[in-house]
Amino acid sequence: MYSGNSVETVLIFIMGSICGISVYRAFTIIMGATTGIVMFRQAEYMCLQLLALSLEDASNLKTTKQMILEKLEYPDNVIKITRNEDSHNLSAWKQDAIKRLIERYPPNYRRIIHYHNWQGAMNYFQKQRKNICNLDE
Repeated sequence: MYSGNSVETVLIFIMGSICGISVYRAFTIIMGATTGIVMFRQAEYMCLQLLALSLEDASNLKTTKQMILEKLEYPDNVIKITRNEDSHNLSAWKQDAIKRLIERYPPNYRRIIHYHNWQGAMNYFQKQRKNICNLDE
């Protein structure tokens, strides 16, 4: 009926197919994970960019507010108190913004976060910005 050689050939074919399917699945999983991380990093970069721009706007508003208080000739102690309150509020906002951003990360991505405070986030943002600029050249 069947020779031992044809049974071996069928078994080799089946084992080869199983190995090929396994390698293909592993490859697609790795590629999918890599793509997911790249997309996550791009979204993270954009969020950090928005936070940096928001801080810039808040700083401009703070400066404008100080100028208006000075133009309206408010007492120096009121201007100083306002300046201190604004600085405190901005510092609190920065820390809270990063904390809330990290809290919103999917749990499986939290282990790849490279910062845990505002200064660390802005250092990471600048590093990523330099990397992106170097890729464009």
